[in-house]
Amino acid sequence: MLIVISIIAVITGISYPSIASGLDNLKIGAAADSVAAFLDSAAIKADRRQAVVEVTISRRNNLLFLRSTDPTLARKFDFPEGVRIEQVFPEVYGIPVDAPRQFVIYPGGAVPAMGVSIVSDSGKRRLIRIHPITGIPVVERPNLEAGK
Repeated sequence: MLIVISIIAVITGISYPSIASGLDNLKIGAAADSVAAFLDSAAIKADRRQAVVEVTISRRNNLLFLRSTDPTLARKFDFPEGVRIEQVFPEVYGIPVDAPRQFVIYPGGAVPAMGVSIVSDSGKRRLIRIHPITGIPVVERPNLEAGK
């Protein structure tokens, strides 16, 4: 009985880091997919409701906020525990890094160039950007993780 318990303990000790890394990958991947869906829904709502939509990205509060000229349209996306906004693109010089950034989407117009870099507590990163031609959000892994 003692041998079986010790074998189970050794197997658990060896497999724990890979399981923890896998869970962290799932968490950052789910958050990135949710941000992409949130940005895509903003463009869709602008076209379908024929209303101007503003997307606010707040690095300080770690959230995305969507609002419109239509008073019934207001959405908020809070990031899960352990995932935070690292950077908002394009960078604008002269304003504080933690200042909220607003992007306006016009009905029938092109979606503005924007991107959000998110990072997990363990350092895994994802970049969600709007594709310049299609206007569809794309999730990318930064080159820092290319070998991982």
